[in-house]
Amino acid sequence: MFLLIAYAVLILWLLISMVVGHHANLPITTLITQVGGLVGLTAAFLQNLTKNSLTVYFLWQRLRIRFNIRAVTRWSFSVRFDGHFGSDALHRALQVLSNPERYAYPIVIEAGDNRSALLSVDDSLLISASLETAEFSEAGRAGGGEMDHFAVVSKIQELPYRFSVEKIEQQILPMLSILRDELRPNKSSYELNVDFRGVNPFFQVYIARLRPEQIGDFRVVLRVDSGTPDRKERVEISKTNVHVTAASTDSFKRLADDFILLSPNVRMLTGVQKNA
Repeated sequence: MFLLIAYAVLILWLLISMVVGHHANLPITTLITQVGGLVGLTAAFLQNLTKNSLTVYFLWQRLRIRFNIRAVTRWSFSVRFDGHFGSDALHRALQVLSNPERYAYPIVIEAGDNRSALLSVDDSLLISASLETAEFSEAGRAGGGEMDHFAVVSKIQELPYRFSVEKIEQQILPMLSILRDELRPNKSSYELNVDFRGVNPFFQVYIARLRPEQIGDFRVVLRVDSGTPDRKERVEISKTNVHVTAASTDSFKRLADDFILLSPNVRMLTGVQKNA
């Protein structure tokens, strides 16, 4: 904080000096030197400000990716529904997704049978859907009270940040909501995996005060309040990756926005323990 105040005072003093110098008709070389000093002080001030304020840090990260047209994010998602669906669940799911009155984007079934299918969504998203009925599960064969499992897994997407969120909100979430309404699962789990080129900016938050030799396999686990009793969301942060586990489409959307668009709730990031 002392450095921030010192930089702010120096910047103000230099600005006043430049104004006075301009009216006093100082040599142009002096003004150029003052402008150079102002740029350097401002850069140092902003650098220290980002270290002391997570809000400013993530604002800077968002501005950086917004104006970098080559900035892309790599991510994939998976969903698991548990319940009693019946052996025709996959067929019903494909039918409802192929109905343009229910789902706005064209679905092409690339391959499949009554237990698994490979789907192309709008020629831009490749996903696999699979059904494991209780009778074929290990627990079911052992006589346990196992439920059916319906899984949806995407291929890795590599898109600009803004288009990534648009795809999740406009294509993926509606599709998952339709499947949830058709299958009516007893339990749902939504996972999002985000990979960063270079160091994960969220990881930087936690290693800022560590020496490089201390880091190693350092990993942060956030347990986020989902708003539902006895149900927590989970975020795992490693050097190049963020892995999100959510229990509803609403929390999946919120956490996807947080960790793809770099706009997290700062309290969430700072109100947890760091785990190595």
